[in-house]
Amino acid sequence: MKRMAEIIREYGPFPGIEEVHGVSFDGRQVWFASGERLNALDPDSGELLGALKIPADAGTAFDGTHLFQIAGPVIRKIDPESGAVLATIPAPEGGNSGLAWAEGSLWVGQHRGRRIHEVDPETGEVLRSIATDRFVTGVTWADGALWHGTWQGEESDIRRIDPATGAVLERLEMPAGTGVSGLESDGGARFFCGGGSSGTLRVVLREPRPGGTNLTAGPRQAMLLGSISHREAMMSDDHTDKGILHLPPGEGRRYELGRMTAVFKADEGETAARYSVSEWWLEPGADGPGTHAHEGNDEIFYVIAGTVSFLAGEDWLDAPQGTFLRIPAGVTHDFRNRTAERVGLLNVFIPGGFERDMPAIADWFRDNP
Repeated sequence: MKRMAEIIREYGPFPGIEEVHGVSFDGRQVWFASGERLNALDPDSGELLGALKIPADAGTAFDGTHLFQIAGPVIRKIDPESGAVLATIPAPEGGNSGLAWAEGSLWVGQHRGRRIHEVDPETGEVLRSIATDRFVTGVTWADGALWHGTWQGEESDIRRIDPATGAVLERLEMPAGTGVSGLESDGGARFFCGGGSSGTLRVVLREPRPGGTNLTAGPRQAMLLGSISHREAMMSDDHTDKGILHLPPGEGRRYELGRMTAVFKADEGETAARYSVSEWWLEPGADGPGTHAHEGNDEIFYVIAGTVSFLAGEDWLDAPQGTFLRIPAGVTHDFRNRTAERVGLLNVFIPGGFERDMPAIADWFRDNP
């Protein structure tokens, strides 16, 4: 099965970092190799938290306590707090690239060798090898499945393979001009992908959304086009949807979007992703998100302040305070403030999960004032 990969966020380029090699995730921060150091990134804020000065020119892995880093002919076991090298084992011979930890073993991808080796983390002994039909540029396990990145010529993808035979079971094809130079699952719906000489890290959804778009597309309306499938929205197990939720006026998770502000009251964690509830406030004369449609989500709008101009299908209408509007899935819509007063909307997005995209959307508005 072949699908287009959906990039939902991009970090970098970073000062002083020309290439991104191996990538790993310790449950709190993303670690990525950049030649002479191993960098720690906060995936929420996108800020670099620090770096370990250690040779790091290929794959990176985390076993729950320690980091492992390939550099030349060796794999080093590293204390992530101090950067101390605790042990060194030989790496398999021949062009190592990716590295992952799973089932008590290290998994080493080989670029031109087109192989993935299971390696004893104590001795470096190769326990078994899996042949692939493409260059291997990153390795990870997700929900018991083996995935690896490829980047060959102008083509790059992320593929799930049979760990017994190497047969390709699924492919996520990267957009033109992007590649995968390191690969790590976050244990949930996302892959963290190194971007090679671009000096960036990208976040790719493991299950692309129907009608979803890539952040690399650029136009502001592309940020809000994606529809979130019910299956994807229900992936998280961390739900607290059975309790009463009370928020005083003005409280919620705020996202500044130029002259528009979104305040999320409830989403995945509070509703088991069945729906998302948010307020949207527009300053006088402010544009909204741009014309778009959600192929897999219904939306409900209720005007809570002022008069909002709505595009619903092909028609613009003025909606004063108290107006209710339902936009079915697939219907083109937009909203904006054509008045001299601040206006506000209450939005219900069904099913939920929309907030997971908000940090990237806020970044886009910040970078494109």
